[in-house]
Amino acid sequence: LQQLMKAARQEVQELKDAENMVRFQLRHGNDLLAMDSLRDCDVNVKEQGRLLRQNEFLVWQGKGGKKYYRHVFLFEELILFSKARRFPDHKNLDLYIYKHSIKTSDIGLTAKVGDSNTKFEIWFRKRKPNDTFTLQSISEEIKQAWTRRIVEFIMEQALKNREMRLAEMNSMGIGNKPCLDIRPSANQISDRSISIAQLSKTAPRFRNSIAVSPSDQTTRNKRPHSIISVSSSSGGSSTSSGSSTA
Repeated sequence: LQQLMKAARQEVQELKDAENMVRFQLRHGNDLLAMDSLRDCDVNVKEQGRLLRQNEFLVWQGKGGKKYYRHVFLFEELILFSKARRFPDHKNLDLYIYKHSIKTSDIGLTAKVGDSNTKFEIWFRKRKPNDTFTLQSISEEIKQAWTRRIVEFIMEQALKNREMRLAEMNSMGIGNKPCLDIRPSANQISDRSISIAQLSKTAPRFRNSIAVSPSDQTTRNKRPHSIISVSSSSGGSSTSSGSSTA
């Protein structure tokens, strides 16, 4: 197909489409063979979505960690690290010994590390020094393909989280209440002033209207079933403690 495309005087889209299809089928076949060659794996890879990419990387964990060659699988829901070994009876085939894995919903990405065009980092969102993995590919093309996919995962997860928060707020009745109109109005209470003369005339009657009997006063002081909302103070304290923890 590549020779036909070179021989064609004009760009032929059908040949390009055919080449892309052949490349996809070859890669898909290699992906299936690689998945079947996984050993000692404690996760069901068939439940982790489609296998999107698989490549060999030079990997080290944390700062100054020992470097290893790892064959890494990128599923829709999982990044899996394995060590490649040769089949005893088939020297041209590899088997992959499972080492560890990370859920794609739990990771962050540093797309460029230093001045290198082939390195990137993945890390847990609750990052600790040893929770950072640096991966170095054999080409910039492979690195770009991986980082593009991981960025897509992170953006999709952020959108899902936002939709879940909005749905939760709506279920609690938050976010769909009409706003109050607090613009200046002729009916403002500040415009209804009372003169001192009027207040002195009505003061005795006002005091009599709010008089409370001694028995009622005693009952009120006890407040046996009163409820006080402390959501603001408790919410503030929990927020501050959460910030200090972070």
